[in-house]
Amino acid sequence: MTSILSGYEEDAGMTNLMLALGEKDFNKFFPDFFSDSTPVAPGVHSAINPALAYVKKPGYLDFSFLAARPVLEKNPYNPRLGSNSWAVSGNRTRSGMPILCNDPHLNLSLPSIWLEMQLSGPGENVYGVAIPGTPAIIIGFTDKIAWGLTNGADDVKDWYKLKISDNYKKYEYGGKWINMDYTVEAIGRRGESVFLDTLYHSIQGPIPYNKSFPGPRPELRNYALKWDLHDPSNEFLCFIKLNRAQNYKEYKEAISHYSSPIQNFTFACNDNTIAINHQGKMAIKSPGQGKFILDGSDPTQLYSRYIPQDSLPFCLNPLCDYVFSANQHPTSEDYPYYYNGYFFESRARRIKQLLDRDTKFDISKMEAMQLDDFNCFSAEALPVLLRAIDTVRLDPTDKARLRGLGAWDSRYGPEDRNAGLFELWWKNVKEYTWDEFRNYSFSAELPDDHILVALIQHEPDNIYFDVQGTSAKENASDIVTGAFREASRSYNELEKKGSATWGAMNKVSIMHPTNIESFSRTGIISGGCEDAINAMSPTWGPSWRMVVQLGKRPEAMGIYGGGESGNIAGRYYDSFVDDWSKGHFYPLRLFISPDEAKKQSTTTWELAPQDKNRFPHEK
Repeated sequence: MTSILSGYEEDAGMTNLMLALGEKDFNKFFPDFFSDSTPVAPGVHSAINPALAYVKKPGYLDFSFLAARPVLEKNPYNPRLGSNSWAVSGNRTRSGMPILCNDPHLNLSLPSIWLEMQLSGPGENVYGVAIPGTPAIIIGFTDKIAWGLTNGADDVKDWYKLKISDNYKKYEYGGKWINMDYTVEAIGRRGESVFLDTLYHSIQGPIPYNKSFPGPRPELRNYALKWDLHDPSNEFLCFIKLNRAQNYKEYKEAISHYSSPIQNFTFACNDNTIAINHQGKMAIKSPGQGKFILDGSDPTQLYSRYIPQDSLPFCLNPLCDYVFSANQHPTSEDYPYYYNGYFFESRARRIKQLLDRDTKFDISKMEAMQLDDFNCFSAEALPVLLRAIDTVRLDPTDKARLRGLGAWDSRYGPEDRNAGLFELWWKNVKEYTWDEFRNYSFSAELPDDHILVALIQHEPDNIYFDVQGTSAKENASDIVTGAFREASRSYNELEKKGSATWGAMNKVSIMHPTNIESFSRTGIISGGCEDAINAMSPTWGPSWRMVVQLGKRPEAMGIYGGGESGNIAGRYYDSFVDDWSKGHFYPLRLFISPDEAKKQSTTTWELAPQDKNRFPHEK
């Protein structure tokens, strides 16, 4: 799970982009911070931290530092895997009690990653979802508190380029050649000899790709990986304590044991306390440190200190009476420590819009909010594109479609016929504008979509709008117009096939790990999109939806796209999928006592002592 949520590293790609673009354009197209962001924990400091606004090229970073490096392979990790979570105080609810909502976006699979359950024992009684094998509920609620999780999205994997001797016995560090550490693991193989796997370690961390194992990323051969996952931590203790917490103080003590991957913990208590904490090990780094490949021979490049617990980003009982997270920036620009990551704004902006609009929330309104299919990005980008397009160059069919987009409400419902056209249009705009990036010998990440919208609006003659390989000098209007004409042609083909609705273009597949289709559920027609609160995509989406209203007795609703059984032939293998895809919820009933559970349950199992005659070898 830690690898899924923080396994995305761009150190090598960002290093090459800094060298290819230069410091000024790199900061323009790949800023660490957007000034109009909606942070998890708004700032309380007075001065803007310049390290978050502009990253200088490290002095050691030049082409000779990266000499003789092969072509970079694109990292398959999807940084958009995220989540939504928010909590509102009783000042904004009909009941006068807080409501907490959470819908983590993860890869969808059958069986589901989640196991829904109530866990009851001495000192605890908690309901929610666990990951099979964990001794605690990961996301859930008790009769006193509720909590949710979203990915922190911080960059926590840093690569160090090493100078290693040919025999792999030494490496250079601080002007000296020091001994390389290694361990040998013996892997038994049926019918074959034991395989001996040598794992090399530097002071920075393991060396995943080496002379014996180039692996899938040969460009990182002889690089050490510093990742806090490799350090001892006790996340299980965090969740065990969280399952037993009764108030904010105990919640804070519980999450203090949590290190990796960095998460946003959203919290609500029936005493009307609400809070959100950006929790985990955040290293104290110099500006830009970890964003690029680091020099493993330089001791000053190795960080070892971490931001203190009381300085991690958090928000407690704000005046607005709500807290929220959707994988956006954890702080404002005035945060005194440097950090970087993979932060997205569209869902956060929409959540803030909806939370600002109402002061009488209830469970049904929160369910509707989790299913909201409005795309803030398309709503912001579309007026800019409409102003830039040259309608004189459009044929009557193009103009009719453009008029339809002009009246569109930016909702991605399954029957909507404009969402797909906009997506095709925007995809072409990006490909036409950033064609220069395809010429790089490495797989380059493209600038954020908001950067491109701003470029169209404020710099229509920017050199990046000039299409390579043509004699003419194109501008933003040329790009936007040509992109729309091509999108209209593609859309025409979809209409001929009867698949021009958004639901037909955004079919969801929930796959078995074997990718055997008969073990999976494929072709599920869906609304929503990656930038909507209902963040549906073909392979990932809301893996668990939960709405909890606290009070004398909690009221909760939830569902996930799966079933309670992992038996492919069982009736409960995919029993929730249809209701989940339609946006339905099930009641989550927290039994307060064993007697109550026994009276309301339809089936029970009782654990009895083992029959020693049947299992004589077991104690």
